Amino acid sequence: MAMKFAVIGCGNVGTQYTKMWLQAGHELAQVHFRSQPVGQIEWLHQTVYNVPLNKIHQHVDALLLAIPDDQIAKVASTITTDALIIQPSGTFDLHQLPQPNKATLWAIYSIVINATIDFQKVPFAVETTSKKAEDVLTALMVNVGATMHPTTQSQREIAHLTAVMANNFTNALYQKALTLLQQHQLSGELLLPIIQQTAMRLSSSPDATLQTGPAKRGDHQTIEKHLDLLKHEAPWKQLYESLSNIILQQNEHRKL
Repeated sequence: MAMKFAVIGCGNVGTQYTKMWLQAGHELAQVHFRSQPVGQIEWLHQTVYNVPLNKIHQHVDALLLAIPDDQIAKVASTITTDALIIQPSGTFDLHQLPQPNKATLWAIYSIVINATIDFQKVPFAVETTSKKAEDVLTALMVNVGATMHPTTQSQREIAHLTAVMANNFTNALYQKALTLLQQHQLSGELLLPIIQQTAMRLSSSPDATLQTGPAKRGDHQTIEKHLDLLKHEAPWKQLYESLSNIILQQNEHRKL
């Protein structure tokens, strides 16, 4: 069944969730944004105008609050509606919202505005507060084909922490590694096979046996050489040492 939905905010999440639901056969009825969207957001052409905030919830089945976490409760407090209120954050506490019908729909994925995303491959952490909320969310997502994982607030907080560790932190490490290669006239393509190999191996055997490298072996000599190469980059040297000590301890080797 096609649903009518509205969106507050049209950044990364607002844009991608809207595309997802449009492709699933639903209708974007209204949209509200504070500033002109960045990039090519073709779905805006399907709306007549930027609807005032106090009218955004009228005549829709669901309303997506695709706004920063610290604005969700504030904006929601200005809205009186029986429509399903959906918040997409992995850390925001759904129960702060005053509406009776509300849901969390957090895509455990790195979402950027102009990327092509196959949402059938994206896991979603979800929570609903009423039978109506569950029914509307199910209707919105059934044709998307994504995997839905019912979660509690505390479970999502842990999942969000691990997503930051596995994605954001590793991305920062990738960027630093690529910068070091470039500084020494080496191509970043040198690292792509091992990065891809790591991700593929994790999908088939996600355990500690996949760990390799000097700390896994207890190779203090190599670790000390690496630390010397980072002697002029104190934060990275400290991070390298901390992570090495974690791996050394996991494998019953002496710490640095």
